[in-house]
Amino acid sequence: MTPNNKKLFFRKASPQDSDIVCLLIYEASKPSFDFNYTLKDATPLEFIKYCFKSGKGFFGYKKQTVCILNEKIVFTATSYKGTEFRRLAIQTIQLSYKYHGWINATKILIRSLRISHLFIEPQKESIYLANICTDINFRGTGIFKYYFNTLTDTIKSEPLAQIELDVSYDNENALNVYKKLGFKITENRDYIRKDKKFTGTRRMEYIF
Repeated sequence: MTPNNKKLFFRKASPQDSDIVCLLIYEASKPSFDFNYTLKDATPLEFIKYCFKSGKGFFGYKKQTVCILNEKIVFTATSYKGTEFRRLAIQTIQLSYKYHGWINATKILIRSLRISHLFIEPQKESIYLANICTDINFRGTGIFKYYFNTLTDTIKSEPLAQIELDVSYDNENALNVYKKLGFKITENRDYIRKDKKFTGTRRMEYIF
């Protein structure tokens, strides 16, 4: 099924979108969210919602774009400039300490450092995309392509050199979509620990 262009549009997320968008964000990177944020008394999804409603950090609503199709949210993506990475990282850590408390947030920070080699800082002249997810009922309909075309049209006038994203070794479908749109693999990063909880990630770039 191909979506009708006239019924499809993109907009910035709002706090009221929390239930649907946060579930999509969680599904986009479920293994890493579960690894980092699963605790006895808190779930990753609850923390994502907390961050989303605050508007701060990587998961805040201000950095999310959603696709509306037939009045329903069917897609979301996080986007930010490379120059914003460190500020957003600090905000996300601060939100974790506020939400989880000192002990649990420190545990989460240590876990995050264990997989930090898979998610390196983007270049300053980049737009970085993350947490890309389409509703399961609309996958394969070209919604990401619509989003990508809308994004590139929007930022053409800005002094940016490329768009960057990471894709898991396990996600061949997404890899093929990105390749068809002109993204190139610039780096492969293997998971280096013996527990084999992850395989690795590929950094991809689309150069203007």
